[in-house]
Amino acid sequence: MVESSIVQNKIFGLLKDLGQIKPEEILHRYNTQTLGNKCISLDLSDLHLQILPPSLTNFRHLRKLYLKYNQIDHTPPYLSTLTSLRTLNLRNNLVTSLPSSFNKLTQLRKLDLRENKFVKIPDVIFELKNLREFKISNNPIKNLDPKLGLLTKLRSIYARNTGLSDFPGFYFPLSNLHTLDLGGNNLSSLPDTLENCQHVRFFNLQKCQLYEIPNSIVQLKKLERLDLRSNQIRELNDHLFSISSLKRIDFISNNLAELPDKFERLDQLEIFRIGDNQLEYLPPSISSLKKLTHLELHHNRIEKFPEVICKLLNLKELILHTNKLEHLPDSIGNLISLRFLDISNNPFEMLPENIKHLPNLRGLWISNSMNQYARNHVLLTALRKRNCIVSIKSV
Repeated sequence: MVESSIVQNKIFGLLKDLGQIKPEEILHRYNTQTLGNKCISLDLSDLHLQILPPSLTNFRHLRKLYLKYNQIDHTPPYLSTLTSLRTLNLRNNLVTSLPSSFNKLTQLRKLDLRENKFVKIPDVIFELKNLREFKISNNPIKNLDPKLGLLTKLRSIYARNTGLSDFPGFYFPLSNLHTLDLGGNNLSSLPDTLENCQHVRFFNLQKCQLYEIPNSIVQLKKLERLDLRSNQIRELNDHLFSISSLKRIDFISNNLAELPDKFERLDQLEIFRIGDNQLEYLPPSISSLKKLTHLELHHNRIEKFPEVICKLLNLKELILHTNKLEHLPDSIGNLISLRFLDISNNPFEMLPENIKHLPNLRGLWISNSMNQYARNHVLLTALRKRNCIVSIKSV
């Protein structure tokens, strides 16, 4: 919300240049902010803009500029006069290049170029030495220039759906890089060494072309989250279990038929998502995941409820829908931390008595067939009285 009359006058002048845009539309936006008589954040998103007027240079104290969801096809050189900029968001425009004068934006920390028309990373970006976050996803750049390694302060790189077929070989170690998002590319393997990004904590390789977990992933000793959804992985090898720092693993939509009995090595794991595979059982070592809070097993082939689950006393969310479960045991009552349980679309119809004793259950999803029995009605009524929401799914 803008209250300064000086800033309001500047915005009125800018909007006059832009045409038929109501001032209130900009002044009342959350991302339009002032500090005294200075406008430090300006939101010009989703205004169908095609050009940026020179009057934008009047906002010399601007730290954040949001231009996303417009029709801008080029960025004028005078934009580089905004030397206090720390955040520039150009997402979803028609931009193909950046002027060389952008090297004057020495304070820039975050640059969002997603969903534009870049076919390569503009060279001027490699001069932005203070850049922390770089987003280039959904541009047909086909490769990540090794010169990104010159930006040693980078913490996050988002390059999803960019047509990559080879893993980027950065010139220098990116010791501050915590997030590397390369999902939706044509990566069928990783190089033998990942030493230039070994401090990565979140590594996204979903929807790539991987058939196995690459050996070099063991070099990511600080990895906390690994996303390998929608690949073609058939087995979990020893390399995964060597990364004891992992807190979240996503293997949804792969070709896994069994899991190794080595989960005691992943004692920091909190979220394990392995739905839409071909699993029939879980190994005993799953019970050693004392910190696990979220277990997702939907769309598998599990017939016998894995009793090891009932030893996961910190489990808060259990997703088991669309399996072949023949029954749910009374030991489900051991899951005293459980808040959400989805057991819909399974063959069994009778609910266990102990389900009503789950003290923290707030959401239960069942199939319509389970709602046909008087005994189940008694249990569900008891749960509803404790403010548990029961949702009945039609199969």
